[in-house]
Amino acid sequence: MTKLTALLFLCGLPGWLRGETVYFLDSARPPLQGEVTSFGDSGITLRVAITLSESLQGASTETISWSAIAHIDFPILDQEPEALADPGKVSLETLRELWMEKLPHLSRSKSNAGEIGLLYAERLLAEPSEVALRRAMDVFLTVERSDWNKAHLPRAKRGRLRALIASGQVEEATREAQVMASQSEEPEILLEAKYVLATAAFTRLRDLQKEHPRWMEDDDVLPKRAALLHDALDLFLHAYLFFGSEENASAQGLLGAAQVHQFAGDVSNARACAQDILRLYPQTAARPEAERLLNSLSSTESVSTNQTNAPR
Repeated sequence: MTKLTALLFLCGLPGWLRGETVYFLDSARPPLQGEVTSFGDSGITLRVAITLSESLQGASTETISWSAIAHIDFPILDQEPEALADPGKVSLETLRELWMEKLPHLSRSKSNAGEIGLLYAERLLAEPSEVALRRAMDVFLTVERSDWNKAHLPRAKRGRLRALIASGQVEEATREAQVMASQSEEPEILLEAKYVLATAAFTRLRDLQKEHPRWMEDDDVLPKRAALLHDALDLFLHAYLFFGSEENASAQGLLGAAQVHQFAGDVSNARACAQDILRLYPQTAARPEAERLLNSLSSTESVSTNQTNAPR
């Protein structure tokens, strides 16, 4: 149903025309461009410009059923391209605002709301506060449950489980990851589960050494530490060893293994894992962190050498 709602004495396009474009399932029907003024369970209301004469333009509204819509192209928001290209270069508040703007369209086909939500939640995960962790878990869960793009599901699930581990809920995260690993034959989901289990093992290893600072002298603690160290490395390296063509998962796992080796004092293997990232997976997101880890190892070795060579 279409009805005329207002007349605007303008030349050119009306200023309110933001640029949403509605594409129809009926390919014979041309797309409509205008402003979506409301979303409902049954459909949308779209306001479109109409030309009445050379100097007179008006606006009409059309109610369109979801059953007739293939998808909607939404306008690009301020700082959206920057956030998608490099989320680290925009503020956390900017990511939050983009997410809130995109959230109503999370379940709509072709919407990139899920990607924005994941970028926001991943930044929250890096914040050192319980509030940020809880918010990250909420966003990951929302994407996991409602995003139309199911390709985001493994990443959202892994993010939520990592948030659980960071908040101290290691056992719950481990149980869920074990279920994921046992029930899925898809490499991506399996590798996400392995990564979560590796992170949980590494967390337990750090906690064990913190609780037992003299672990090297404790015969009861030594085998537990050895088992956790083995589990963490084995799980982190699973993607690299068995699914090397999965570049992002392999690089992320190598980075985790490098961090475990560094924690255990094995500088040689820590450096080898980080160098493998630069050599084999230079285009992945793990590269910057691998470079920082190598610089850290070099600085540590330099300090150690200077102390050894210092006059006594």
